[in-house]
Amino acid sequence: MKMKKYGIVLMILAFLAGFEAKSQKLFSRYKLEQKKQYTDLDEALKEPENVLVLDLFAAGYEKLPKKVFQLKNLQILYLYDNDLTKLSPQIKELEDLQYIYLDQNNLKKIPSAIGDIEHLKEIGLTHNKLKTIPPEIGNLSNLETLCLSSNNIKMLPPEIGNLDQLKELDVSYNNLETLPQQVAAMSSLKKLYVAHNQIQKLPKAIFNMGHLQELFVDNNVISTLPAKHSKMNDIEKISFADNRINTLPPAIESMDNLQKLYLSKNKIDSLSPVIGNLENLVFLDVSDNQIKKISKSIGELNNLRELNLYNNDLKAIPISAFNKLESLKSLGLNDSSIVLPMSLSDVKRY
Repeated sequence: MKMKKYGIVLMILAFLAGFEAKSQKLFSRYKLEQKKQYTDLDEALKEPENVLVLDLFAAGYEKLPKKVFQLKNLQILYLYDNDLTKLSPQIKELEDLQYIYLDQNNLKKIPSAIGDIEHLKEIGLTHNKLKTIPPEIGNLSNLETLCLSSNNIKMLPPEIGNLDQLKELDVSYNNLETLPQQVAAMSSLKKLYVAHNQIQKLPKAIFNMGHLQELFVDNNVISTLPAKHSKMNDIEKISFADNRINTLPPAIESMDNLQKLYLSKNKIDSLSPVIGNLENLVFLDVSDNQIKKISKSIGELNNLRELNLYNNDLKAIPISAFNKLESLKSLGLNDSSIVLPMSLSDVKRY
């Protein structure tokens, strides 16, 4: 019985030793950038065990050479600007791969085997012809950055919500009509870019992502936003520019750390009192709307440096409120008949 227990202990120790060895084998991004970068596959194959970084930028490949899979220690693979139409499932044989860049190719799909590369931290797939993303993407528990912009993606798999280490997700310039609710489950997400799609409505849960710092949803077809208070306590930048929003979203009221707000090219007809709650706001763009009235609460924006009111229906501004904008440096206002207070005489007007 003692021998059996002893054997089990040895097995556990062996497993932990193997895990530690694997961890030591993987380098940080900083250290990898100090390593030799191979730019010729034939040269790399002369010493395959030493190859950590391989850059095959614009090499004219239509298919990834099978010889690449001999580089078992590879951790960064650059394949920018080739003519790849397919990625072999053999990619999973590169078990140490942490960063892969497949941008500017002709890929129409990604093999489900991508989900087996457990150490992946960053994937670049911008400017391809992808229509779908395999659900196995959700298996990448170490993934921190996923760039999928400029494709033909119509839907994201719900499994994407399993990426709890993901910090940046870019799905701009696609054909998305909605986002899965599970996106809000990504507890580490800091930056979410979904601009230039066909999204009509955002999941309400998005506005409960307290860790999100940047949200860009410009150039979609959104007409309404949640009326309830947001829990986006860390949000610093938001863009809802070029949508169909007709009122200032009440959800912004509790965004205490918001610094930049882009709302140009919508159908907003007034700047309601809610704007005065954004005490850390430094930039506000509400140009190309239908604004006729500005609430006096705008005077509470003590840190505002630039305000773009260009191309609206304003006939006057609340002078007493604008007198309080001591930090204002630039003001977009195309109607020269609108009188500004003397306190803003040094403000650049455009």
